[in-house]
Amino acid sequence: MTNPTPMGNEADESTSAAPQAQSGADSTPAAATPAAPVTPPGWPVAYPMAPAPQAANPAQPPVPPQQPAAPPAYAAAPLGTQTSSSAIVALVLAIASWAVCPFVFAIVALVFASKADREIQRSGGSLEGGGLSTAAKIVAWINIGVTLAAVVVAIVIFIVIAIAGGLEQITQSGQV
Repeated sequence: MTNPTPMGNEADESTSAAPQAQSGADSTPAAATPAAPVTPPGWPVAYPMAPAPQAANPAQPPVPPQQPAAPPAYAAAPLGTQTSSSAIVALVLAIASWAVCPFVFAIVALVFASKADREIQRSGGSLEGGGLSTAAKIVAWINIGVTLAAVVVAIVIFIVIAIAGGLEQITQSGQV
């Protein structure tokens, strides 16, 4: 199958629509002039990019163009509110008191929680952590209460065993 139009004929078709200049006696087209690009009506749209140039006044020196404003520098971290470190320590100690030294860590947690409350009140709103301090107090007091209850139950059980004579059996066999 052969193509009836040779390659490159598309350019010939586009230039044939453009007016061709002919010399008076010669029937061959003159040098091909490029066709002017067709622009849609109302194109190009003029957008205000810069102020219109003003007539130069010799009495006034020309105003140099202004530089764009520099980008803002990085500011320091805001000095807003911070969490009280004493409140954090109090809560950590109160939680740790459930696993290690129940009385000691719980009492130290209560001391740190009271210290945190005083710091927060004196800070004038720049310190936060009242909720942490309250939570530390609650956890520490619950721990102290549970530990005291466990000690009381252990003492009662020991007294019941002693009254029932269970300790005599252990001492007679020589295990003590």
